[in-house]
Amino acid sequence: MSHTDPLVRAARLARRVPGYRRARRAVVPRLRRSSLLRTLAHRLWAVRKSDRRGGVASSDITAGSLLGGVGTENLPVLGILALGVPAEALTEVVDEVAQEQLLQASFRPVFVVDQPAFAVTRRFSYVTELVLPRDGWVDEAPWLEYLARRLDSVQETYGVSSWLRVPPGGLDDVALAQLRSAC
Repeated sequence: MSHTDPLVRAARLARRVPGYRRARRAVVPRLRRSSLLRTLAHRLWAVRKSDRRGGVASSDITAGSLLGGVGTENLPVLGILALGVPAEALTEVVDEVAQEQLLQASFRPVFVVDQPAFAVTRRFSYVTELVLPRDGWVDEAPWLEYLARRLDSVQETYGVSSWLRVPPGGLDDVALAQLRSAC
């Protein structure tokens, strides 16, 4: 930019306004901490796509309300498929995922459920995606094609790096071991 550029002249003029430095020191850190502005900036300027093998950590979602601090937006995203899991078992699954997340601090969960049990995951501010259940499916296209498209969309949107399938009875020993070694 040249010195005759109107933006450069406006910036120089703004720096001469009384209280500019104090306002800058107060406002800029708040703007940098704003999750809304970070999400907006990510959606406007991020051009990266998720990598099918490794995934790209999405800064659109948080790690939930249990983890905080610098760097949590760079944790890998773990997709948790809880299809066919009853509501009471889903509560236990979410509690166990929250406990493992606290112990490991190594992932951000995204739940995929087939029932509108958002209150269960909302307790920890976890992202939850709803898919139509198989028994409620009436379209001519097979339900498996629909599910594959939805999971592809979730993976693309949130940058899911790995998936964990929860059995209908909740997390068993094998699923719990997978959760501990997932990310």
